[in-house]
Amino acid sequence: MTTPKTILITGANKGLGLGIAQVAATRDPSAHYILTSRNVEAGEKAIQDMKNSGIEASFELLQLDITNDAEILKAAEYVTTKHGKLDGKSIYRRDKNSSLTLVGNLAELLSVNVTSVYCMCEAFRPLLDRSSQPKVINITSGLGSIANTLNTKMASLPLYGVSKVALNGLTAHLQAGENTNKDKAEGSKIRFYTVAPGVLNTTLVFLHNKGKDPAVGAEVVVQLLMSDEYPGGTQWEFKDDKMQEIPWEVSWIRLEPESGGWIWLGVGTNSRYADISGPAQSYTLGDSPLELTAGLLQVTGILEVTGLREVPALREVTGLPEVNGLLEVNGLLAVAARGPNYMNTGILKSDPNV
Repeated sequence: MTTPKTILITGANKGLGLGIAQVAATRDPSAHYILTSRNVEAGEKAIQDMKNSGIEASFELLQLDITNDAEILKAAEYVTTKHGKLDGKSIYRRDKNSSLTLVGNLAELLSVNVTSVYCMCEAFRPLLDRSSQPKVINITSGLGSIANTLNTKMASLPLYGVSKVALNGLTAHLQAGENTNKDKAEGSKIRFYTVAPGVLNTTLVFLHNKGKDPAVGAEVVVQLLMSDEYPGGTQWEFKDDKMQEIPWEVSWIRLEPESGGWIWLGVGTNSRYADISGPAQSYTLGDSPLELTAGLLQVTGILEVTGLREVPALREVTGLPEVNGLLEVNGLLAVAARGPNYMNTGILKSDPNV
């Protein structure tokens, strides 16, 4: 007989936390959900409202402020005594004074978005270690992706963005620690994720009147909770009705054909993302094929490359180089270009100055 999962969701009395609880409990009513809230009355009302709506899952309320070390330790001790294990944990916290308009100071943002998350992960780690398929899902933002920040039009919010970059880095380091832990069997290692739910219609976001319903934003978290197909140490969003991985960073290579000229190639090391640009021209390649842009290369398909995720394959456009293949250079991806004006046969150099 399969033991029911025990899932802890922080900040679950409203907004995204409540949305995650609603969607997850509807999809998997056999699990037991521990919902945390700083305000007990608000938490109790949220649980009662879900029960009144017909959700049959088992709920439990736990008072918790994740910025309070003593409360974190007390909560971990309580869950250990009562349940003995924890299968999943979703950590979300955003105060009004750290919304997208009032980011506050960096120290406060780092305390809420990074330090508190780390303390929660460490306090509940012994419980997660007792689960057969433990997961931790941290709530980040598209602003935490360096690749997206550099190459996608979005709000410029340096302090808030830096706190989310730090959260992504923390998540990656936590996963790296799990991956190198020789004392754990592969299947029992904790999977750490970050997710970007997008701008949501909650009272804590200044664009709330233009945001998505929290239940829609919760979908990316629920997909990770319910499925074991996604590797740990990755960042996700639910977009266009499907799970899409978000790039952590961009790596750059400068191609120097023998006859002169150059092309920049940037590849998200954990994504389907690339930038290519030439003198006075640049454009971006994404998941979908792009229409031909004069003087630039065109996407014609997807090519699987060992050690990397899917990346766009390129072909010849009149007057431009033919791309014969993709090469891996020092762990990065490079294009082997050949054509009337490009005689390079694939001997490419990395530019350390980029």
